[in-house]
Amino acid sequence: MKNGFGGDGGLARMVTAARRVGDPEIELTAKQYQKGLFKQWFAGDIKPENVYAKFLNGKEGHLEKAIVAQYKAHYDKQMNPQALYEDLKNLESVNKKLQTSTVSLLDVRALFDHVIKHYPGTELYLSPTASLVKFPDFENGVVKLMAGKENTLTRGERAAVVKLLHTSETVATELQEEGEDAHQSFAEVALSQEEVTSSRENLKWIPPTSNDVERLFSRAGIVFSRLRRSLNPMTLETILFLQFNRSLWDASAVAEAIELGKKRTRPREEENAD
Repeated sequence: MKNGFGGDGGLARMVTAARRVGDPEIELTAKQYQKGLFKQWFAGDIKPENVYAKFLNGKEGHLEKAIVAQYKAHYDKQMNPQALYEDLKNLESVNKKLQTSTVSLLDVRALFDHVIKHYPGTELYLSPTASLVKFPDFENGVVKLMAGKENTLTRGERAAVVKLLHTSETVATELQEEGEDAHQSFAEVALSQEEVTSSRENLKWIPPTSNDVERLFSRAGIVFSRLRRSLNPMTLETILFLQFNRSLWDASAVAEAIELGKKRTRPREEENAD
């Protein structure tokens, strides 16, 4: 448990501080009290806020107040249960949003920027140029195109998305020609041109990195349960393939596949009978 009563948390730091004092008795008392408070805290017999009083009262009163002050400052900063709960709640909401099938690269960038704004320590991992991003120029280029910021593309980003850029321009030209052929009024043409500028919405088909893969792994964990460990790998792969592409088939497709399977097995049965 980091940032708590164990690991490199409050009580562990208190023992370290006691060791620095250079008094073996103080260090031994701190270690014994650390072990005792572990048991009491996990058993629910003592509340974290009462730990300070435990150290300041009774036979342990000779422990230097500096040790307790250091622990208290650490606890107040790192172990505020309500603040920790709110942080976890915020990050969980982002995590769940990332797992939805409708989220785009632009949405992911907005979510990450929001997280970085409120939790600056995450910038190393969530920034557009983080080491985890395999193709930063491509991803940043797509995000800028979707946001309508084509003019801010760097040379590397423009080279990475040049084909998408041409595709978007082609779509825009086609839409504009269709609008002109429909004998639109002056006002309608103006509005249609405005819609053309937002035609890059079609880039939403580009999924966020590993989003589909993570959903596939989650489904695999559900399917490959303890009771199905004897499944043939090919059967498991077929089941996952069908589940992942559920929108591409229906009951009629299943009936057709069953009927086709029966037709293939009949000649074999007749040959065996002969």
